[in-house]
Amino acid sequence: MDLLEILLISSTVLMLPVIMVIFGWVFRTHPPKDINWVYGYRTKRSVSSQEAWDFAHAHIGKVWTYAGAVMLLASAVSLLFLLNTEGYDYWIAGMLLLFAEMGIMVGTIPLTESALKKELGV
Repeated sequence: MDLLEILLISSTVLMLPVIMVIFGWVFRTHPPKDINWVYGYRTKRSVSSQEAWDFAHAHIGKVWTYAGAVMLLASAVSLLFLLNTEGYDYWIAGMLLLFAEMGIMVGTIPLTESALKKELGV
């Protein structure tokens, strides 16, 4: 496997955690001010009131920042251990890491919805 393949797979796997950290930070520090249908964490609960909108962004921002940072570290370490694999094994391992990351990211939605219900009763 050549360097280009390693860089392609590694950058693809590390992209999602980096995006989560960036958007987590943005949602915590500069959340969308008003409820809108263009940008932000939009679910039935989060758009039910301005208080729910603000809480949802603070919550998902914190969760994405920390989950993204942990995923970034775990994925980077995993990729380092996988460097000795050959051919398609690195591709398969990279795609499995990416699917695991997507599962974690999607799993943050029920956490936020549960927190909205618990804290605000919406």
